[in-house]
Amino acid sequence: VLNASPQERRLLLEEAAGLARHKRRRAEALRRLEQTAVHLQRVQDLLDELDAQHARLAEQADAARRHRAFSEEVRSIELGLIADEARRLRQAQQRYAQQTQSARARLAELEEQARAAAQAVAELQRIREELAHTWEAGQRQLVELVRTQAAAETAGERATGHLAAHQGEEERLRMEIARLAAELQRAEADGRTAAGEVERLEREVQSLRRDLQAYEQAERNAADALLARRAEADALERRRAEVLQARGGVAGRAAAVEARRQVLERQAALLVERRRRLEEQLAAAEAETGRLRTRVADARAARDRQGERVEATIAHLRALGAQREALAEEIRTADARRHRLEARLQALEEAGTQLLGYEEGARTLLLAKRSDPHRFTSILGALVDQIAVEPQFRAAVEAALGRRLYCLLTRDTAGLRDALAFLRADGRGPVSFLPLDRLAERHPNGPPPDGRGVLGSAAGFVTAKQQARSAVDVLLGDVVVVEDLDVALRLLAAGHRGRAVTLAGELVSPDGVITVRGMGNGKGSPLSRRSDLDQNRSDQAAATATSADLHARESAVARETQTVQADLAVQEKECTRLEQALATEEAALAAAERERTRLPAEIEEVRRESAAVEVARTEAEGQGRRLGEEASSLEGKARDLEPLLTAVHAGVTDAGAALDEERRRGEDLRVRLAEVNVRRQAAATRAADLAAAHRSLLEQEREIAGRQDSLAKTRRELEAALDAARREQERAARAQAELEAAQSALDRERTDREAAHAAAQEAVGRVQEEARAAEAALHRAEVRAAQADAEWGAVDRRLQEVGLAWPDAEEMRLPLPREEARGRLAELRELILQLGPVNLRAIDEQETLAARIDRLRRQVEDIEGARLALQELLERLDAILRVRFRETFQAVSLEFGRLFVRLFEGGAAHLELVQETPEADPGLEVVVRLPGKPPQSLAALSGGERVLVALALLFAMLRVHPSPFCVFDEVEAALDDANTRRFALLLREVAASTQIIIITHNKGTMEAADILYGVTMQEPGVSSILSVRLGERNGPSAPTPQPVAAGQAGAGR
Repeated sequence: VLNASPQERRLLLEEAAGLARHKRRRAEALRRLEQTAVHLQRVQDLLDELDAQHARLAEQADAARRHRAFSEEVRSIELGLIADEARRLRQAQQRYAQQTQSARARLAELEEQARAAAQAVAELQRIREELAHTWEAGQRQLVELVRTQAAAETAGERATGHLAAHQGEEERLRMEIARLAAELQRAEADGRTAAGEVERLEREVQSLRRDLQAYEQAERNAADALLARRAEADALERRRAEVLQARGGVAGRAAAVEARRQVLERQAALLVERRRRLEEQLAAAEAETGRLRTRVADARAARDRQGERVEATIAHLRALGAQREALAEEIRTADARRHRLEARLQALEEAGTQLLGYEEGARTLLLAKRSDPHRFTSILGALVDQIAVEPQFRAAVEAALGRRLYCLLTRDTAGLRDALAFLRADGRGPVSFLPLDRLAERHPNGPPPDGRGVLGSAAGFVTAKQQARSAVDVLLGDVVVVEDLDVALRLLAAGHRGRAVTLAGELVSPDGVITVRGMGNGKGSPLSRRSDLDQNRSDQAAATATSADLHARESAVARETQTVQADLAVQEKECTRLEQALATEEAALAAAERERTRLPAEIEEVRRESAAVEVARTEAEGQGRRLGEEASSLEGKARDLEPLLTAVHAGVTDAGAALDEERRRGEDLRVRLAEVNVRRQAAATRAADLAAAHRSLLEQEREIAGRQDSLAKTRRELEAALDAARREQERAARAQAELEAAQSALDRERTDREAAHAAAQEAVGRVQEEARAAEAALHRAEVRAAQADAEWGAVDRRLQEVGLAWPDAEEMRLPLPREEARGRLAELRELILQLGPVNLRAIDEQETLAARIDRLRRQVEDIEGARLALQELLERLDAILRVRFRETFQAVSLEFGRLFVRLFEGGAAHLELVQETPEADPGLEVVVRLPGKPPQSLAALSGGERVLVALALLFAMLRVHPSPFCVFDEVEAALDDANTRRFALLLREVAASTQIIIITHNKGTMEAADILYGVTMQEPGVSSILSVRLGERNGPSAPTPQPVAAGQAGAGR
């Protein structure tokens, strides 16, 4: 202790004060604080990167929004053009339908005239056709006669040729029949031979099957005999095994009985000795129980008193915890409100900076003017920036002004050229201008009407700058503010020619149109943005003050909680010590009670066990003799079964050989049967093939005979036809001459009828020409109608593709004239092309990234909160370490001085803090002054003096913060007898609260111990332990823990 450095002595004092746990917590808090700083830096870097990415995405999202707006406008114009085209086609369809109906009526009239002329022509044509039919009939008869004559000649020639061919075919068929008869004879002979072979093989198969059945029966008989022999052998084996098992069991039982008899003899001797020891223990237990009951009662009373103090402190701590939780909840609510107000303020400031809500063109011009104040000098600003409206009238004024709220005020018209050129070059959205030199007063109704619900002129509720006052009067001069829509409608019905707007923002025009605005109550609009900013700043200041007050209250409650927790820790420690002492005493008392109750029963049990053991030993001797006789009998039975078992095994071998022979012979028969079956099947197949060939030959023979009969019949028919053809040829020649004379007369009559028919047909041609012209007109009308239908079908398909029904399309109107709409459509498409590739997902990606940035910012706030909490924890731990170290240092220094005076019988001593290095904690230095001597360094002290100084310091630490136990190793070796007595006295005092173990050679120290243990070596290499309970020698020891001394004898310890 004295040779240690000041820093090492400080560590020793901190350990004695119990500060190691707090220092470990402080080191852990420092480590976490460093990790938190690293994590915070990492998150901040990520936020910087995401902010840059968010800026890029904002540009892409702006392009995507413009692309979306252009696309929606393109779609609106395209839908309008499609609807306009559909209406045009509908009108064309109706017009073409009327033209088609007129053409059909004219065609029907001409067709009626054509039918009348055609009837006259038809009559002449009928007469003409009758003559033509008569002439044609004569001509046909003449031609028929010529054909008949020619056909007769041809039929005769053909019949002659067919007769010659039939004669050759009949000769060939006769030769074929002779050949088939020879083949039939050969097929019949082969079939008889095959049938005989099949019958022979079938008889052989039946014979083999009968032999196989006989051998299978013999095989089954042999198998049954083998099974019977094996069953007999198994029965004998089981019987012999049972006898041998029984013999082994009897032998084992006999050995077990003998072992049990010997165990019982040893057990009887042990029971006698055990009974004697139990009687001695019973007497000692009764004395110990009485002493422990008194000590338990005292410990329980002390524990109850300390428990009441702990409960009171815990109740106070719970009240403080509830108060702190309530404050924490209020702080969280206040912080959340403050963060929301900060975010709202930032959003409002950003909206004001970026001019959100303005028209795109106006926003572009104002931002350009803000970046260059000398640009667009004629522009004074947006109207919304020049006026102010009370909150209750904002919705009405915004509804009345509409988009004019964002129009740009200019001094004159001439200054607009630069702005318009800039907008055309930039390609941004719409913008409205209001030149102040072009204003015209509008007061169509004079002063505002009076009546219930009429609040006054809208211009009177607007506060405007001087340069915008005239614009407000002009724009709102005809607008009356009313309470609700009923009042507005009543004014319109009463003949009011101006506009009326309600406080809710519903605008009623003189033409009866009611416009409802969709911006709620006007909050968040540019018109209310300035008042919102002022209100938000005021609310944020109040929230910040409330949050600071709550944090101060929380800190006060936290300090009070720490104080109460420190008191509670001390009280709980004391309570735990009392509980442990009570538990120890109660456990000892319960053990003594159990021991005192158990011992009489155990003594009685030992008596019963001794009697039972004696009876069991006698029975074991008789049982051993009986088991020996039974084992000899079973040995003889086993020897008698051996010859029978040998004979049965020989019979099993013979039966197995006979069964194998029968199986081999049966297998040979099965092979022969399979071969014969294959040969029989082949012979049957060949016989079936021969029978099929025989049937085929018979069929061919019958077919050829039928063909011969057919040829004979055909030959007879050809001969009869040849005779008929010759007779018909002669008849046709006579009729031909008669018909030629009649045809000459008909030719003359036809010539007269042809002239009359030509005149009538000319008249019909003129009418038909007019009908064809009418039909062509009808066709043209139908073609145009079909074209209109086809175009309508295409337009209808386009309507279906865009998801628009015709009734909805019929109501749609183009926002611009048709040609202007086409031009605007081309312009929009050009603008979309100018945007180039657009990331349409940029809007969602920007929102997602903004949400992620918001989460990371909240995470940064959480990390900052954790860092502040860790810093606060470090401050609290540092305060605890400083306070406890200072208190312990002062207490130990004071106690050290007292013990020093007691050990040295005078003098003075104390502890000092020395700062060795600026960055390290102060070390601990020992300052002593011996009686009658000046102060001197520790190195100048003698060995005994150094020991006494060190012991005074150690005992001071133990008195300030007692330890559960303490070990000393020959610490008083350098002391004389007087100082040893002083040391022993201090040792006894410390032993009142600490278990002391000391290794010593000093007799004075040994005399102060309660228990003495000695280790000696009476023989070389063999140690033995001796113990002496000095407390029993000197009387009963005190109930508190006492020191234990270990002495040494000889060379051993």
